[in-house]
Order: sequence, then structure tokens, then C-alpha cells
Amino acid sequence: PYTLGYLLSTGLYALAGEGGKDFPERYRKLLVATGNQEAEDAVASTFGYDLRQPDFWHKSYDILDRRVQQFLDLTESVI
Repeated sequence: PYTLGYLLSTGLYALAGEGGKDFPERYRKLLVATGNQEAEDAVASTFGYDLRQPDFWHKSYDILDRRVQQFLDLTESVI
């Protein structure tokens, strides 16, 4: 569950970075929805993503990939 939560929050972080003035309101609605819906339904009803499909998760992986690359770049300059 922790990994799922981390990847879900990272995907939401990616969506926030894509802009859209309505993100804060949609995020608030997501938080409300998670109180009485499964994560899949809450994300679908607020952000329109099907968590059973790879589209949303690729947003998380892209951010993680950039962070790993930044780490590798930093370690190469130290060695």
C-alpha cells in the first residue's frame, strides 16, 4: 500500500505540474472521494484517469526517472 500511495501521489504531483487552475479544486474533491470510494473510482471521478491503465502511472514513472537521472548526474560529478 505504501508504494501504491507513493506512486499515486507522484502522479498527482505530475498533474499539478501540468497546470490547470482547477487542480486545487479537483484535488480537494479527490480527498473527499477517497473517504467513501475505492482509489480507482475516486481518481476516475475527479481526474478522469483509469488507474487500471498505464497512462496515469507513466506520469509517476517519468518523475521518478528524472529524479534517478539527477542522482546519477550528481554522483558522477563526485567520483
